[in-house]
Amino acid sequence: MSKVLIVDDELYVCELVRHLIHWAELGLQSAGIAHLAEEAVELIRCERPEIIISDIKMPGCSGFDLIGLARELVPNCNFILISGHKNFQYAHDALKLNVKDYILKPINEEELNNTLQKLADELHLKEQQRSQSSAMTCRLSQNRQKLEDCFIRDVAAGRPPNSVEQAAEKYSLQLSGGPSAFWILRIDTGKKRLHRSSSYMLYQKLQSQCQALLTGICGKLVVSIRRSGLVLFLNDLSELPASHAADSLMTMALDTVSAFADSTATLGISLPFDGLRDCCAAYESARFCICARVRLGSGRVLSAQDYSHLPVNPSGILTPVMRNNFNNAVETLNGTLCRDLVDSCSAQACAAGLHPALPYLLYEQLLDNLEHTVRTHLDLPDPESFFSNARSYLDYAADVDELRQVLLQTIEEVLQHNAALRCRRSRETISAAKNYVSAHYREPIRLEDVAKEVFLSPSYFSTLFKKETSENFVDYVTAYRMEQAKQLLRSTNVSVAEVGTLVGIPDGRYFSRLFTKIVGLKPSVYRRLYH
Repeated sequence: MSKVLIVDDELYVCELVRHLIHWAELGLQSAGIAHLAEEAVELIRCERPEIIISDIKMPGCSGFDLIGLARELVPNCNFILISGHKNFQYAHDALKLNVKDYILKPINEEELNNTLQKLADELHLKEQQRSQSSAMTCRLSQNRQKLEDCFIRDVAAGRPPNSVEQAAEKYSLQLSGGPSAFWILRIDTGKKRLHRSSSYMLYQKLQSQCQALLTGICGKLVVSIRRSGLVLFLNDLSELPASHAADSLMTMALDTVSAFADSTATLGISLPFDGLRDCCAAYESARFCICARVRLGSGRVLSAQDYSHLPVNPSGILTPVMRNNFNNAVETLNGTLCRDLVDSCSAQACAAGLHPALPYLLYEQLLDNLEHTVRTHLDLPDPESFFSNARSYLDYAADVDELRQVLLQTIEEVLQHNAALRCRRSRETISAAKNYVSAHYREPIRLEDVAKEVFLSPSYFSTLFKKETSENFVDYVTAYRMEQAKQLLRSTNVSVAEVGTLVGIPDGRYFSRLFTKIVGLKPSVYRRLYH
């Protein structure tokens, strides 16, 4: 079955297209949906879709740009472009790029599925015509790259193979028992950040350059583009050539990114290791070097051996007490206390004698704590996307001050959203309570009954009502009843005692005393003012 990837920066458009496609009838399957170019590129690399349905106009990367990125990964992928504008130049450009169809919004179901039917038939015919040996070769090549990416992914996630034999079986990696290392090449784009797709293209270019430069200095080279940067695994590594190669790689990377203003690169070199037993620790040591650039600066080679003796665990600063204080400050929406705690932790992490990666690791932990508190106690419309973006901004921070700005801005957005939400919910709660009084003032009204009606505890409801209205709930009920009593006294001739009963105070004497106390006149005197 041919795979179809849907790309549009508007969620409802993606869902609409997915709903309109006759998947089973056309023999198609979904490769997913993407709202950003980076997400699309990652899905293309992993899923290798034969068909991509993409909007033309998207923030940061147009559909035409995506065609170039996609065809670098899947040369034979087919594009269907959609647009809300009847633009001749768009259609002309689409034809030049060999786009299969150009569909205008609003999308017509029949037109979309007719186009997909023709495309599915073409793909099926090509598949039949392709020789078995060619298909096998292609699959092996694709699988090898995927398996190597899986190897890097699993090591980064702390799930390494147990032995060289398992690496061969699980990832088809033929490794020797010689020394190995992880190198991480990180592009830093400074405050004038490149669009993510541009960064990915730079990594792709550097990936091929690294393979050409480093293949001769090690027995096996694996290169994978990950969130942390361009990750290189070098097996059976020669120490002396490796040192020169690292400098050459750094020079090459700086030259490659120099075309982009304020852009630079950092190369992190892990601790060397034998076999695969220590590969996760080695990978982390290279990642720590990349994290350390916020203290030491970019544009250089950073070796884990130079800092391996320094403390690097943020738990010494972010103690259980500190975590609890931070979480409470977030939960209670106390922005001032959040800022003070962040600044206190940051100052400790930047003290002399500590690993230069510690500030970044600390902010990473604080962001994790913030997400946990939000998911447990607070509210956000899309926490997955929100915190994914926050981590991306944290990744691209150039120094400790930018780390601080990213975290504090993230906290502020969380607090503002939840403060507004609580305020709105409080108003809705008070409005519901007042409506209850309006409907039941003739009956006995207990605070406990109204609190239950608005799903709050009596004590919290009483506090909230006083905060939002500046008066006690009991006083509000009494005042409301007196207003109704005044209206009855003005517009009817029923007795004062009966008026009291009609407003929920059946004791005539008590009603008369209460009315006199609040209004300042006896009920009978008040009535004579209007009769």
